[in-house]
Amino acid sequence: MFIAAAFAVLVSMPLISSCKHEEPDTPDQGRQLSVPELSVSNQSYNSFDIAIGQVDNASAYVYSIAESSETPDEEFITTERAISFSSLEFETSYTVRVKAISDDPAYTDSEYASIEVSLTGVPDFFNMTVYLNAIPDQNTYEYNSIFLDIEGTGVTVCRIFRYISSEIAGWEDEALIEELLSDANADASSFIPRINNGGVRKLAFKGLQADTEYTVAAYVENEEGARLLIRENISTEEMPEVTDELAAWIGTWQGVSEGTVHLDEDMKFQYIQDKQKEFTVTFSAYPENPTLLQTAGLSSLLSGEQGGIGFASLDRDGNLQLLSNQIAGVDSEGNSVVWINIALNDANGSVNLVNTCPYSHILEMDESGNTAKTIERYASQYTSGLTFVTIGAELFGSSSAGLINYGELPADLIGGDMTLTRVGSTAAMPLTATE
Repeated sequence: MFIAAAFAVLVSMPLISSCKHEEPDTPDQGRQLSVPELSVSNQSYNSFDIAIGQVDNASAYVYSIAESSETPDEEFITTERAISFSSLEFETSYTVRVKAISDDPAYTDSEYASIEVSLTGVPDFFNMTVYLNAIPDQNTYEYNSIFLDIEGTGVTVCRIFRYISSEIAGWEDEALIEELLSDANADASSFIPRINNGGVRKLAFKGLQADTEYTVAAYVENEEGARLLIRENISTEEMPEVTDELAAWIGTWQGVSEGTVHLDEDMKFQYIQDKQKEFTVTFSAYPENPTLLQTAGLSSLLSGEQGGIGFASLDRDGNLQLLSNQIAGVDSEGNSVVWINIALNDANGSVNLVNTCPYSHILEMDESGNTAKTIERYASQYTSGLTFVTIGAELFGSSSAGLINYGELPADLIGGDMTLTRVGSTAAMPLTATE
C-alpha cells in the first residue's frame, strides 16, 4: 500500500490584479445575475483548471477552493474566466465555488455554482521491487537478505529502511514517514543521482533474521513536491540446518602454531619459524548463514569482545577452511575491519600482506574428532609472476588512507601450520594465556 500527498495547497492566480472578496452592500432593487456554468479541464494527479461560462452583465467572479469535507476560509476575485489550481494533495476531492458579481448596482450577485473534482492516480516518479535472492560469494541467501531494485525520475528525497513487520504494525502512514525522515540508517540520498539518470539501483539488506516477515518502507519526494510512501512486506525463508560435518567443528580448541609472525612498530613483518605461539579458538554456529561457522580467538590484535571474529566453511573435501578477505565488522570511524593474509614470498623470503586471498588455512580433523591440523595454506602468485605462500592472517582496518592497526605493537601473530586439540578431550592441552 502507499499514499501520495503534497505538503500544502497552492492556488495559482491569473496574472491580473486580484484581491480578497468582501460582500458589497446589496441594493434594495436589482436583478440577480445568472449562475455561472463551470467545467473542468487539464486534470492531473495534483492539478486542474476551471473554466467559467460567460454571465451577461457580470464584471468579475468570486471563487474559493477547499477539500470537499471542509469549509473554505477565503474567497478570491478575478475578472478572468479561467482559473488554474496546482500543487494539490493527491487522492483528494476538492470543491470549487464560483459566483458572478457586477459593478453595476442594478444587478445583484448570482447564486454560487459549485463543482467537485476528485484527484486520482499517483505520479509515476519512483518504483521499487522487493525480492529474495542468493549470492553465496557475498554471504547473502533467501533466509538472511532482502534485495530491492529502485528507479525513478525527478527524485529529491529518498529514505528507505526495513523493519520487522510486527514492530510497526498499526503505524499510521505519517508516523512511518516521520520515522524514516529521522532515522539516519534510512538515508538513501547517495542513490538519487543514479535513480534520476534512468538507471536501476540494486540494493540489499543483509544479516536479517530467518523465517521473519519484514516491511521494506520507502519515502520519496519529487521536484513538484509530490510525496510517496511505499510499504512492501516480504518474508525471509526458513534457515537450513547446519550439516553434521560442519557441526562437528563447533566447540573450543586449544591451538599451537609452528611459527610466529612478528609485527614491529613500523608495521613490518618477520616470520620466525621456530617460535611457536599458543592460542585458543572457538567455532560456533553463525546464525545468519548455516554454511558458515563463526570463529573467535584467531586474531592476536583484537579479542572477540573487540570484534576479533572470523568465518570458516567446509571445502569440497569436507575440511575446514579459515576464510580471508572477509569483513569482520566496522570500526567507530566507519572503516571495514577485514581479514588479510600474511604472505611469505618464495623468491626472497620477505613477508607482506595480500588482501585478495579466499582463505588462509585448510584444517583436517582426525578420526577421533579431537585433533585437527593444517593440511594446506593458500598459495598463489602475483601479477609479476612471483609466487607466495600464506603463513597467517590478521585483522586490519581498511580505509582510503591505507591499513589501520588496532593492536599494540610490537606483537607476535599466529604463523605457519596449526595444530588444534579439542578442549575437554583426553588429549586436550592445558589452557594457556596468550601473549
